[in-house]
Amino acid sequence: MAVNVELDELGERIIINAEWRYKELCKSLPGAKWDTKANVWSVPTSWATCLALRSTFKTDLEIGPRLTTWASDEVANRITPANSLRDLEDLEDASNADLFPHQKAGVAFLATARKALLADEPGLGKTAQAIRALKKLQENGTEVFPALITCPNTLKKNWKREFGKWWPDVKVTVIKGSAGQRRKQFEEDADVFVINWESLRSHSRLASYGSVALARCPECGGHDDKVSENRCEVHPRELNNIDFKAVIADEIHRSKEPKSKQTRALWAASGDAEIRFALTGTPIANNVLDLWSILHWLSPTEWPSKTRWIDRMINTMLNAFGGMMVLGVKPHMEQEFYAAINPR
Repeated sequence: MAVNVELDELGERIIINAEWRYKELCKSLPGAKWDTKANVWSVPTSWATCLALRSTFKTDLEIGPRLTTWASDEVANRITPANSLRDLEDLEDASNADLFPHQKAGVAFLATARKALLADEPGLGKTAQAIRALKKLQENGTEVFPALITCPNTLKKNWKREFGKWWPDVKVTVIKGSAGQRRKQFEEDADVFVINWESLRSHSRLASYGSVALARCPECGGHDDKVSENRCEVHPRELNNIDFKAVIADEIHRSKEPKSKQTRALWAASGDAEIRFALTGTPIANNVLDLWSILHWLSPTEWPSKTRWIDRMINTMLNAFGGMMVLGVKPHMEQEFYAAINPR
């Protein structure tokens, strides 16, 4: 019997109709959930999910018309164009004539992918590429403001200076000073807000992750009177009250640990932003697991579960002390692994 897959009516989940013998295979898919009422499995709608379905069920897979249409559009509008741009070192672009050849290609890649990691080496002008990519999207009719930029504290003034150079019409507010001063700055009529990584926690609630408990004040359903509103990790704060259309995370390797409050503050502060640029010259500091947190921020529907991603993609073993050693991507999963991350 074939495994039938089709988009649900909202287009948010892919419904899997399969015999019970496929239970463990369905369960292994990242983001898989069992619907007890409908007696079907479902997975998030994403390109990574489509690759996983094909890799898992192979010739048994039967794809419905709605999912076929969605996947065809995804390939035509994002996957193929992004893949063709990601390795280019030169691109003819009259609108960015003042950029270096590799920067023109980078701008086109970011604007096409919309949620992407730019991993050029330090000194190659990632800031200029991100700014011009936003400008290109805006000129093409995509709303990019308000935008949030989080970066190291030493680079905040640099971002404002770079906007003045590459897109001078944009009003940039750098968040600085005492806690009270910073709160008032969020009320300014600005296109772009620039904040350092360390301040994210003070001005955003935290996103949930796995079994990590969130401190809740009584107003948010907590049972500890000692947890005030200021200490509550669920209470919306200034960043959560702004509907950001674009978010740029400079030196994104600072959020490689998903359990850290800094990382989860970035996830929460980003809201539903459809444009997300991650910038770093060192996306992998230790091993391939450093990538997951970055990928999850870029596209949560494509990389919803770190545990299932590791089980599916990564070879690991225990060392003499019981700790996990990462050996690398499983050889038989390399094709699926790179097909999913390359367009990002």
